[in-house]
Amino acid sequence: MKLLALCITLLVSLAASAADAAPEQPAWRGIWAGTIGSQNIVACLDTADQDGVSAAAYYYLRHGKIISLSQADSQQAAWTEGSAEHQTGLLKLDAASGDHLTGLWSSPDGKKTAPLALTRLPFAPDEDSEFWWRDNALCRSVSFYGPRADAEQVMPGPTQQSENRHYRELFARSYVADKKQGGDKWSGNNTVELLDASQPVAGINQALRARWRTRLARSYVEEQGGLGDFFERVTWYSDRWLVLEEMEWTAGYGISGSTMWHETWNVKTGKKVDPWSWFGPKGGSWKPAESGPRAPPEFHPSAPLLRIVGRHYSADPDCNKRADTDDPRPSRQGLEFYSGFGPCRQVIVIPWRELLSFLNEEGTRAIKPLMDAKP
Repeated sequence: MKLLALCITLLVSLAASAADAAPEQPAWRGIWAGTIGSQNIVACLDTADQDGVSAAAYYYLRHGKIISLSQADSQQAAWTEGSAEHQTGLLKLDAASGDHLTGLWSSPDGKKTAPLALTRLPFAPDEDSEFWWRDNALCRSVSFYGPRADAEQVMPGPTQQSENRHYRELFARSYVADKKQGGDKWSGNNTVELLDASQPVAGINQALRARWRTRLARSYVEEQGGLGDFFERVTWYSDRWLVLEEMEWTAGYGISGSTMWHETWNVKTGKKVDPWSWFGPKGGSWKPAESGPRAPPEFHPSAPLLRIVGRHYSADPDCNKRADTDDPRPSRQGLEFYSGFGPCRQVIVIPWRELLSFLNEEGTRAIKPLMDAKP
């Protein structure tokens, strides 16, 4: 009993020591929304990292241009805006009062001034900014840049059609304006909107818009680790299935930073579906991901299923002799896979009837309408 009490005392002491060792964060640190004069802004104030660099910045919701901030004094009550070579203003802050912050903006020469009034916004760590910037993620987060995405004017592209189902792509006005300088203005940094009034489709649209907001917010981070480019395209949209092609490119990593994949949505339920979930034990098994315990399990196709795939693979002497089963997605003709990369990439299509014996009940129900449909 004495040993248990001693252990508890030691743990409490260690926890207290850790708390004492952690630097106390200044009251002004955080994400703030409010006004400079009559203009709506969102600001992020943060301490400098170990290299003395801070990502503090603010932007006007009216135009979204990022204005960097640097601490102007040791008390951190004043911040200069702009670059060292071209300062555009000065922010003088009063002591923070809970979730409220006031102060004064002035031009570099002091001839123009405007009152500053801000209210703290909640900060929710997001996976990407935490991964890239860890303790310095605050001013590179979706929490900071999300309001800018919300303020974007949405520009709808032309209505498109797939099997008598209509949809369109949506673009942010700031991105379309950039594209007008050259190239196709209706390409990239978009999301898809399905033009159907059913409740399940409304749920899909809501999920796609939420992801678009996150992607736009990440694209505003103009440094290595931000989202340099992305797109979303419909490859098949029927009365039961929606298949989307997705691409994200992480800025600063060249072609190695690009990731492409397909998503399958059930239009009748509004839920995203993994086609591997349609396969039973004969088709393969689920195993822990090699990338780590936090990653979802991965499906490993069985040898008999791989032999079926191999029969539909056109081997090139300069490419892999064995077919891959990457990125499965349904189509009218069968289940499609990618095999290989770059010039060796090809699409393999396995007819549904050849897959029937490998499927579980869910998979059989999913493909039956496709097998029964007239060509």
